[in-house]
Amino acid sequence: LANTSVSVVFSDYVKKYFSDYSITLHAADATGRSFTFDKNNYSYKTAYFNVGAVGRALQYTINLTLPGEKEPHTYSNVLTLEPSHSYHLTVKLDDESKSKISIGIMVDGTLVDEKTATEIINPYE
Repeated sequence: LANTSVSVVFSDYVKKYFSDYSITLHAADATGRSFTFDKNNYSYKTAYFNVGAVGRALQYTINLTLPGEKEPHTYSNVLTLEPSHSYHLTVKLDDESKSKISIGIMVDGTLVDEKTATEIINPYE
């Protein structure tokens, strides 16, 4: 087993557009132990996971709440962590449409993937 770290940042547009935002991470095989990064703690918090040679599935759930709404818009996905790496997740909102959420995945300083949620935020619903 080797340690793998995960840190998170929210884009300026997410911070500006949503009244509340967070991402919760947990290993798929250990749902009882989760880490939540939110607007109050993401800048100084890092999660660490023990990862074996075959990798470890990491479930993440993004919650974004529009001003005036009680329920967040929620997006979930899975990322496979590799051992002895540093992951940096960037939660972004498309600046023009304000409706598409994406997450950039950097591993050891290199952008390796960018996943765009299929769900669209519609503030008029």
